[in-house]
Amino acid sequence: MKKILVIFYSRTGFTRKIAEEIVKACNCDTEEIQDIRSRKGFFGFIRSIFEARKKKLPAIKEMITDPTQYDLVILGTPVWAKNISTPLRTYVAEHRDQFKSVAFFCTMGSSGAEKVLHDIAQLCGRDPVVSLSLTDKEIKAQGHKEKVHSFVKAIV
Repeated sequence: MKKILVIFYSRTGFTRKIAEEIVKACNCDTEEIQDIRSRKGFFGFIRSIFEARKKKLPAIKEMITDPTQYDLVILGTPVWAKNISTPLRTYVAEHRDQFKSVAFFCTMGSSGAEKVLHDIAQLCGRDPVVSLSLTDKEIKAQGHKEKVHSFVKAIV
């Protein structure tokens, strides 16, 4: 059986919800990326968009889990202005050489998934086993369940 780790960043909770569903379905380990600085409120939102467009690498809190101990690392991010969230960008930049195999998922308000999933693959230096994109609207309406099921089925 594959040893799987889910690493994700979530500012508003949509990406966290999907990460939790994947973890439950796969019975795997997880760790959430934590910002050093707050991204709450309007100014946190504006800073997030600015950083995403500039492809910044903000400081994140030290991670506990060692990705080298896993056969597959699943990376999850919200889409920010058609870009990867900067905390996930930082994590991948710091750990990309430690991934044996990867899978990706992203959540978004409306668009940008194709570019974000491509950009994560470029940052990792490898293609994912499988990828998943979901809109916030799908998640709110519980219309994402079948897509998550198919994603999980492809990795276990």
